[in-house]
Amino acid sequence: MVAIPCIRHGHASASDPRLMELLAMARELSGEDLEAHLESLLDYNGGLWATWRDTRARDVFSSVLTQAWMRVGGEGALHLISVGEQYDYQEDIMNSVD
Repeated sequence: MVAIPCIRHGHASASDPRLMELLAMARELSGEDLEAHLESLLDYNGGLWATWRDTRARDVFSSVLTQAWMRVGGEGALHLISVGEQYDYQEDIMNSVD
């Protein structure tokens, strides 16, 4: 089983089947395991929030991850950069992001 850096309902989770399918699809498209480049993945109401470890990885792989997300039935993706601080994902704030 692949270790997936993900957050679901405020709790760390490594077994979300949709995110596992996403990373497998991204691996097929890019030929590379993206787990090493990701800080976290969040499936929020069908939208993917991907937090990358650095700008270079986001620039190189964000389009592949978005394409893979759409193929597994996702609705859109937001690509963020890790700032090295713990962030509390609050639904009211996340719902206001377009």
